[in-house]
Amino acid sequence: MCELTAACCEDLASALTVCKALRSLNLDWIALDLAGALALCEALCHPDCALQVLGLDKYAFDEEIQMLLTSVEEKNPHLTISHQPWIEEEYRIKGMLV
Repeated sequence: MCELTAACCEDLASALTVCKALRSLNLDWIALDLAGALALCEALCHPDCALQVLGLDKYAFDEEIQMLLTSVEEKNPHLTISHQPWIEEEYRIKGMLV
């Protein structure tokens, strides 16, 4: 339950485009400002981003950030952004859920 600064989000965005092994990331209960959300969304749309599951409650944010996150999902059909169910999706990706 903390707020990531825009600078932290830029570092996270960099990691998302560099780390090819990172497939899921839980940011539930993390607060983002608009600048941080923009940096994160830009990275999520980057062709080198391999993330498939992002644990994040879109509806905890204002309408502008919600629209950004929804747009990212539309541009990246391989990416799921969801609140609590991200754990089940992560297990499915790992082949651990029947």
